[in-house]
Amino acid sequence: MTAHPTHVPQKPPSLVFGVVCLVAGALILAAGLLVLVTPMLLFLMGGGGNVEAFEEFARPVYTTGALISLPGLAVLAAGVVLVVIRRRARRRWFAARFGARR
Repeated sequence: MTAHPTHVPQKPPSLVFGVVCLVAGALILAAGLLVLVTPMLLFLMGGGGNVEAFEEFARPVYTTGALISLPGLAVLAAGVVLVVIRRRARRRWFAARFGARR
């Protein structure tokens, strides 16, 4: 096999997986941030009160929110990288298939 293929595939490289990662990452990140913010909003809506008891209650919730948010951020970043890589591959495919643009 040669390093450069002699024929061009019929279909261009797909952006679908990158876009799915973008959407899924954004939704997971939003869910994690919602989990992080909810205890604070409930505390403020309840009129405040004992801050030490609230912090004791909210610490596991913050951990859960962080454990949800960080993978969401990783999936979002992977989606951005995949879209950029595939977009460049699509440009090369179109140039090989239809000639260089002017």
